[in-house]
Amino acid sequence: MSVRLSIAAATCGILLGLAAGCPPPQTATTPPRTAPAPDRLKGDWHVHSTLGVRTGVGEPAKLLLAINRQVQDILEGKIQIEGVPAALTGLMGPFVAQTLKKLVPTWAADLVKRLAKINDALHDIRVESIETLRSVGDNRYEGHARWLRVTVKSGNLSVTGTPKDTPGLGALGATTYTASEHTGHLRIRDLKVNHQLGRLYRWAAEALLGGVTCSTKLIPCFRTVEKLLDSLIPCGKLATLVAQAVPALSAMQPLIKVGCESQKKRLINAVALRLDKFSLQLTFVRLRGDARIEGDRLVDGRWQGNLGKAYGGGGFRGTFTGRRAGQ
Repeated sequence: MSVRLSIAAATCGILLGLAAGCPPPQTATTPPRTAPAPDRLKGDWHVHSTLGVRTGVGEPAKLLLAINRQVQDILEGKIQIEGVPAALTGLMGPFVAQTLKKLVPTWAADLVKRLAKINDALHDIRVESIETLRSVGDNRYEGHARWLRVTVKSGNLSVTGTPKDTPGLGALGATTYTASEHTGHLRIRDLKVNHQLGRLYRWAAEALLGGVTCSTKLIPCFRTVEKLLDSLIPCGKLATLVAQAVPALSAMQPLIKVGCESQKKRLINAVALRLDKFSLQLTFVRLRGDARIEGDRLVDGRWQGNLGKAYGGGGFRGTFTGRRAGQ
């Protein structure tokens, strides 16, 4: 009983005695708090995540740069012709560079600039997923992840694909993870995604390449790195013009063409090998997450992740939000 109530009651008793007119003493009570149901988070949750995977590994930053460097070398006439006798190599070299510079399409320089701008797009991967939580009692859960869509953006350009549609990626494999509710937060532990995550980068690089080249009439439409590099070096025209410029090479025209095609194939294979090697090495990612629970919403979610296999657990961070499916 508060001091105020005690004084009021004493005053009423002195003045009026214990007559019925005195109000009965009152005490303030607080209704007991109801604890959240220990299985309230069970069911499906639609989650949007942004994973800053590139901070954990430097290679993706070099993928588009590698393509760009090859294009830039071609623009500058830097290509070696294989199979030509050594005595003629020095004679032919300057003419190859000069001729190639003239033959390279005018749109190639513009493409180099556009590719440079989309390099940073591979910094973040945006993922939509369904997270299914099964209650195991006492505010603890077993979880399962299913990726629905993957998106990369560069300025106003956005490309989206599904794991099933991404070449070489296939269906997502995710181990069962543990989760729990603690002090109003959902905590996710040991979410391990098993697939060739590196293939996402090749898909993203080529999807953005297609987005850049197929959206303008100034540049032909290319959807693969191989077709882009192949179109930049017209070996038949190059061999003809070099042979015409150097009379001593006129009989070597077929050999020059074959040597050019061989070197072009070598350049294309080198870039493709680099892309594929990375795809094979980055095979899984492990995540730990924490988000605040607001009814049927997950807010202010934070991911902490590690990359797997050859990249030795490079750390990265991410964010996520979620809502109960159907809400």
